[in-house]
Amino acid sequence: MQNLSIPPTAALSHERSLLQTTLRGHSKNGFSRLAGGRAVRLAARGLLLAALLAALCGALGCDRQSGSPRPTPSPPAPSLSASPSLPPDVAARNDAVAAYTGMWAAFAHAGETADYKSPELPRYATGEALTRLVNALRTNHGKKRYYRGRPILAPEVTAAEPKDTPTRVTILDCEDSRNWLAVDADGKPDGTPDPSSQRQQVEATVVKTGAVWKVSRFVAPEGSSC
Repeated sequence: MQNLSIPPTAALSHERSLLQTTLRGHSKNGFSRLAGGRAVRLAARGLLLAALLAALCGALGCDRQSGSPRPTPSPPAPSLSASPSLPPDVAARNDAVAAYTGMWAAFAHAGETADYKSPELPRYATGEALTRLVNALRTNHGKKRYYRGRPILAPEVTAAEPKDTPTRVTILDCEDSRNWLAVDADGKPDGTPDPSSQRQQVEATVVKTGAVWKVSRFVAPEGSSC
C-alpha cells in the first residue's frame, strides 16, 4: 500500500482546522464549566496562601495594619527601690530587716565551708558585726568545723531613729538554730548542742551607710533563751 504524506504547510493547516473544529464543537455551557473550574482552583490557591500568611503572622506577631512583625517589648527597667511608694520610715524598717536576714543567710552559706573570706558577708554587715562573723568562720576553718542547715529567724523592729527618716534601726529576734548544726570534716555532729541555746534572743543594730543598710552590731546574751 502506498504511504500518503502531507506537506508541512498542508499539515499545519490541517491541525489548525482540527483545533478550530474541536473548539466549535464545545457548547457555550461546556466552556463556562472549564472557565469555572479554573476559577475555583485559583480561588482555592488564594485561600491557601492567605491561610499560610495568617499563620506566619501569628507566629511572628505581625501588625494587623502593616503586616510587619511587631517588635519584642523591652523588659521593664528594674526598680531602684524595693518599696518606692512606702513612707520613708516604713521603707527604712523593711530595708533594715532585709539586711539583718541577709546577714544570717550569708553567714550560714559561708559556714558550710567555713569561708571567712566570703564576699557576701560585707554586703550585709559592717564594723563589729562583720568582725565577729569573720572571726567565727576563721576559727571554724582552723578546727574544720562546718555548719549545716539554716537558722529560723523572727526579727521585729523595736526602734527606728530619727523618727521620720530613720538611719538607725534596732531589731529584736528569737533565733531558732535547732536545724542549724555544726559538723566536723566527716559530716558528724560536732559536739552536743545545748538545748538552752537553740532558741536564743538576739538584739541587732542596723545602720544606713549612704544608700545601703548593714548590720553594725549584734549581741546574744548568754542564757537569753526565747
